[in-house]
Amino acid sequence: MDVGTNTIRLLVAEVDERNAIRVEVSGRAMARLGEGLAASGKLSPAAMERALRTLGEFAGQIRDAAPQGVVAAATSAVREAENGAEFVDRVRRETGLQLNIISGEEEARLTALGAASVLNGDVRNLLIVDIGGGSTEFILIRSGEQRARVSTTMGVVTGSERFLRSDPPHAAELYDLDEFIRDHMRRVRAELGEVGQVRLVATAGTPTTLAAMDQQMAEYDPARINNHVLPLARVEEMFDHIVRAPIAERSRMIGIEPGREELMVVGCCILLRVMHDFQFGAVAVSDYGLREGLALDLFHRL
Repeated sequence: MDVGTNTIRLLVAEVDERNAIRVEVSGRAMARLGEGLAASGKLSPAAMERALRTLGEFAGQIRDAAPQGVVAAATSAVREAENGAEFVDRVRRETGLQLNIISGEEEARLTALGAASVLNGDVRNLLIVDIGGGSTEFILIRSGEQRARVSTTMGVVTGSERFLRSDPPHAAELYDLDEFIRDHMRRVRAELGEVGQVRLVATAGTPTTLAAMDQQMAEYDPARINNHVLPLARVEEMFDHIVRAPIAERSRMIGIEPGREELMVVGCCILLRVMHDFQFGAVAVSDYGLREGLALDLFHRL
């Protein structure tokens, strides 16, 4: 289970020695656990209640499936919140689940493991970007090995709450948002070093939503999301459409699931800044990420 800042994801699956994942149970809910965290520094009572309801439902599905092993990872929101440990304790008491708060670097490692497992073609040289609710991770894979991992505190929930006050956003808000992203990207480029000839892969809600929109996907199908390629010009075109539309209009766009319409502006800004800074002409999308990486890692440990 991946307990993220915006979305909680459940996966019950069979894994084999070829790293093939056969899904038995899949679930996700946008509990928005990190709502208000940027301003208060704490998980709000309402956000914790939403997350606990989801976790309680997922815990029941896990018990019914009776898997050989269980792992649940909490990421940016719980990692950064002053009351993160309190939330972990409540989860254990009320659902029986033991949440593990993982570091940004460990989140990056596991995300890369999951995202790369479903990719077609050469996976020896990749730059994987995971655009999350409270953080964005970058993983550089060269010659089949993870050479560098960088975790940043820019995310779609925290960025939206901090910078976007108008609907649709004003130019000044977008300028401040882009400056914030540029500041983070300077550190990312410095820590990643020379990227070289690699393929860009993006995972998490923003890129998968863009892939669904590009295919006019009224019903989400992970099989059609995985390996879908978005040219830079197409990402720019969709962003221009999204950023000009009020939230109510975005909610009616085919491919945007309920709850995601408020977050797409920041997510697109991050993805476009990555593509421009590293001069990528296209991005491949992976529906797989941290959740699948946790399953693969658990399988190998077992």
